[in-house]
Amino acid sequence: ACAEDINERWRYSRHLLRDYVLTLAASGLRTGEANSLTLRDVEPFVDQRGRANVRLYVRGKTGARVVVPRLAAAASIARWMELRKAGADSEYLFAMQDGHRIITLLDQFDAVLQRAGLRYGADGAKYTLYSLRHYYAVSAINAGLDVYTIARNMGTSVQMIESYYGRSATSE
Repeated sequence: ACAEDINERWRYSRHLLRDYVLTLAASGLRTGEANSLTLRDVEPFVDQRGRANVRLYVRGKTGARVVVPRLAAAASIARWMELRKAGADSEYLFAMQDGHRIITLLDQFDAVLQRAGLRYGADGAKYTLYSLRHYYAVSAINAGLDVYTIARNMGTSVQMIESYYGRSATSE
């Protein structure tokens, strides 16, 4: 392969990883749920404040649900919607350059974290793509999102959020 093709593959992979990570961190999706999103699963809408966002129709571990990601993900998702509509041969929102479904981006994510010196948290646990679900929950709680919305977006119970995140998940 020529240098230009290799550079294009690297650029595509970097952009895919960036937007995939941002979407996971802003939505609470599981990686398998994000990997399975198709163009039909994305519904753009304008919220009550006039901001562009999306609804994601997700089929996951706990059944079907609607996820409304935090606004930070809207631009990333819109980029991939446009890329797909521009003729990329794939039904998947996030797809490999050849159009195939993502199996995992863990190796790329780990390499980025290693390069940044951020592979492990303060508790010594290694960060994974699944860690972004935890990040979503904590950041949503800190932003004042109610526990019911967080649980619904994540496809888990209010009790799980409350037991895992303790007092920070309740208004008391």
